[in-house]
Formats: sequence, C-alpha cells, structure tokens
Amino acid sequence: MKFKLKIKKDEYEALGEDIKKLYIADGENFKLDVDDTDLAAEMRRARDREKQEKQEALDKLAALEEKVTELENDGGKKKGDVDALERSYKDQLQKQKEKLEGIVNKFKDMLKKLLVSDIAKTVAGEISTSPALLLPHIERRLTAELDGDEPITRVLGIDGKPSALSIEQLKQEFVDSKDFAPIIIGSKASGSGGSGGNNSSGGAKKPNEYTEQERTALWHSNRAEFDRLFPSPV
Repeated sequence: MKFKLKIKKDEYEALGEDIKKLYIADGENFKLDVDDTDLAAEMRRARDREKQEKQEALDKLAALEEKVTELENDGGKKKGDVDALERSYKDQLQKQKEKLEGIVNKFKDMLKKLLVSDIAKTVAGEISTSPALLLPHIERRLTAELDGDEPITRVLGIDGKPSALSIEQLKQEFVDSKDFAPIIIGSKASGSGGSGGNNSSGGAKKPNEYTEQERTALWHSNRAEFDRLFPSPV
C-alpha cells in the first residue's frame, strides 16, 4: 500500500477513513502528518548534503591525484611521499563513505517509523482496548519497501514474506482473531472472534469452524494451538 507525501483532494476523498487520519490539509491538497518532522523537506536537505559531500570528496580526490602525478613526473620523487598521499587519500575516502552511510541509515530509520511504526500505532489504537499489547503483533506484519520510486508500506503474510494484503485486510484479520478477542474493541469485533460471536455453545471452536483469517491469526499468535487443531498430514 503506497503512502504519498502529498495527494490531491480527489485522491484524499478516495481513501478509507482510517487512512485519511494520516493526512492533514495543505491548501487545496493534503499531506502526510508526520510528528515534529517535515519529512519531505528533510529528505531534500539530505539529498543536497549528500551531493555536496560527494562533490567535496571528488574535489579532494582530484587534488590528491594531481599531487601524485606531479611526484611521479618528478625525476627526484620520493616513494615515501607518494605512499603517504595514497594513505591519506584512502583514509579520506573511508571517512566520506562512513558519513554518507550514516545519512542514508538515518533516513531509512525515519521512513521505517513513518511507514511501519506509525501505521501500526494507528491500527492498534483503532481496534484495541490495549494498543500496546497488540502493537508488536501488528508491527511484525508490516515492512517498509524503500527500493522503488516511492517508499511504501507492505503487509507481510504469516510466513514473513511480502503479500498482497492491504492495511484494511490486516486490520480485519486481527479483529476476527479469537486469540486477540479480549483486547479488541467490542464494536469492532465480529463473528466468533468478538464479544458478539455466534458460537452459542460457549466451548472451543472446532477446526472446521475457523475462517481463513482466523486460521492465519492463530498461526501467528499461538503456533502450538494451531498445530494441535490443524496437524500436518503424515
């Protein structure tokens, strides 16, 4: 599921109510509401700094290469001077590399917070009476994909691999889960996973009474119970 930094009014109107809460008005358009951080501006500044740092590194490299060439062309060159310049050049390149990697890692962390942690907090707060208990379970099912043209939030399957599930479908999976029913808001729960379930006998559900979503949630939250109810064929 993609989260654009800025969207037009018609794109905003097409969003679900839960996702709309992540945006704030920006003139006639809307933008992501990022806590205390202007992500777009900060990313632009980071890109500018990265370009400047790279250019400075290239300038230093050109100057060092020029000095090396001068010494090599000097009939009375001293090998020690050349070796010292080469060591200095390598040291500067290593420091530059570490600095640039630090900048990249910083913004990966910022994007992860926006695309994973903040989304998970929103979902947990909307469906649970104890969001802190549900939060880590939701976070484990989300990941930030940063390699494409736009960073996006991807829902993972119970096997930890990327899936085609949407945020809304993941939310419903937790709402419908019997294991999380005690901490699901009553008005959100439905079926046997909530307080208004139709399992009138009051006993444990039979394997054939589980929906696909409930089986998925059970596999994730209580593997031992899942294996008991749905043993693998020998």
